[in-house]
Amino acid sequence: MQEIEAFEVIFTEENILIFSLPFRDGKAERPIILYDGGEHAMLYRASGDVLGLNHLPDEAKPILSSSKYAYVLEVDYDNETIISDYQAPIKIVKQIPLSEKTAELKYSNIE
Repeated sequence: MQEIEAFEVIFTEENILIFSLPFRDGKAERPIILYDGGEHAMLYRASGDVLGLNHLPDEAKPILSSSKYAYVLEVDYDNETIISDYQAPIKIVKQIPLSEKTAELKYSNIE
């Protein structure tokens, strides 16, 4: 799991969260955000590609806890370009961190 420290959280008027983070190689396949109500979340982006979203802003926590999905923007910050954007369902879990293997086994079939 790669820890992502530098990301932005954008709040819409409809209380939808948008995570803006540095782009990664490869396509997001069946992404999902795992959240336990604490300081961190996991973005299961694709098989073998799990990102730790650390130190979530306090304002994001109740929205994450009650939302069905969030949007993710993968951005090339050097060129100020959005490389990829997608919707990721949010799944509430008992505890983070989960291992990548556990995340893949338990949540790879969620749509």
